[in-house]
Amino acid sequence: MKLKQVIPKAASKHLVKIKNHLVLINHALYDLGRFIKYSSINAYNEDAIITWLMQDSHRIEKGLSLRNPKKGFGKDVLVRIFKNIQLAKNFDKNLMSESVDYAIFALDLYFDYHKDSLDLIAPKLVEAFQSLENKKNAISSNSEHVSKDINEYFGDYKFDDLCFDRASVRQFDLSKNISKEELEALIKPVIKTPSVCNRQHCKVKIITERNLVLDLLKLQNGNRGFTEDIPALAIVTSDISFFVKPEERNQAFVDGGMFAMSLLYSMQNKGFVACPLNWSANIKNDKALYKFNILENKESVIMFIAFGRPLNTILFAKSPRKSLNNFYQYYK
Repeated sequence: MKLKQVIPKAASKHLVKIKNHLVLINHALYDLGRFIKYSSINAYNEDAIITWLMQDSHRIEKGLSLRNPKKGFGKDVLVRIFKNIQLAKNFDKNLMSESVDYAIFALDLYFDYHKDSLDLIAPKLVEAFQSLENKKNAISSNSEHVSKDINEYFGDYKFDDLCFDRASVRQFDLSKNISKEELEALIKPVIKTPSVCNRQHCKVKIITERNLVLDLLKLQNGNRGFTEDIPALAIVTSDISFFVKPEERNQAFVDGGMFAMSLLYSMQNKGFVACPLNWSANIKNDKALYKFNILENKESVIMFIAFGRPLNTILFAKSPRKSLNNFYQYYK
């Protein structure tokens, strides 16, 4: 006799509820352990320095983009930028160069804005800026327009068409390969996706090797029925070493979700069809994924995306949407 035939129905439901709560706690502890181990909340390594340089440089740029920036703003941020520029010298120059150059570019904007009010800035900070190495190259490499005419800014977009035309497609043309040049063209616009303090911690892993694609899909629970039809797999990840505060525990998934959506839109724009696949994985499958040596331990998975070139006739589910008023609330 089965156990559930002996246990009263009400008690059985209660046991299921307890089991679900215990599984949830176990998964929450697993996620907590990963965040504590691989984030930079308790570390000051190269990842942490890059993170602080990126976010503090962004704070300077953000402050200068306001209507009337307050003279002398961000003094604590300036101190930290100069400190981290010096600390960056202790690590791989190639690893640090982009972050340091961005910081120097932001400092140049800041000191140019204060050229008639340098008395508001501590003399040691003015001296530190004047003595920075490689200043000219850093500034020129970042010297893009930071303002545009309104017509130039908005351009002639047809974003509505992109949104309404995109659909999840589960049939692909397996006879067509995808070149590295096509992949780079696909990903290039995606890197403009916003991220917290411009930290740019998201990445996509592209897998086209047939057996590897099939092995990876065994760990994901939403590809049944079309597994053999998937020619390429994109794994969107977030590097949690870029997070330095406990309050940022969910930020990987916020930014990663936006990055993944940008990637889906780019796929549509570049003539690919795609199907997003969730990574609502249990602990066993999450751990198994890292054994393929595709991900670093400090990366968290946001989602999988199956993609490829379309067949001549594209079939997809209608997936009707709820009425518009279900998606917003308006407070006058």
